[in-house]
Amino acid sequence: MSEEFMKVHLEGLPFSAVIHHFTAPDKGGFHCHPFRFRSTILQGSYVEEVITKRRGREGYWVDRVKRLQGDSFTIEAEHIHQIVELPEGDVWTLIQPEPATRKSGFWELRDDGLYHRKWDEQEFKLQQQD
Repeated sequence: MSEEFMKVHLEGLPFSAVIHHFTAPDKGGFHCHPFRFRSTILQGSYVEEVITKRRGREGYWVDRVKRLQGDSFTIEAEHIHQIVELPEGDVWTLIQPEPATRKSGFWELRDDGLYHRKWDEQEFKLQQQD
């Protein structure tokens, strides 16, 4: 994927799985994934920023979440995040993806709202405010 991010698809298991190894925070900014997946931190830890829309409030918020070695959690395809810190250095994760349901994309939080573009598009578009 890049000098800082490698993934290896594992075959022959009773489930789909991918090992991720990363040595630096995300360079591409906020993004989402094409599928829901289970992630288990095998070694290291990371801090991610997550964009959320809070019920009963206007606008979007950025929350910071620390993921620790041994944590296992589900990430929805709509989860908008970016990894911003690797406190112990290298991180190894086991990813168990479900079937793809959408195209992955990139996100920008601007003063006037949340903008999105699919991975194969050039232009960011303002998302519907609800």
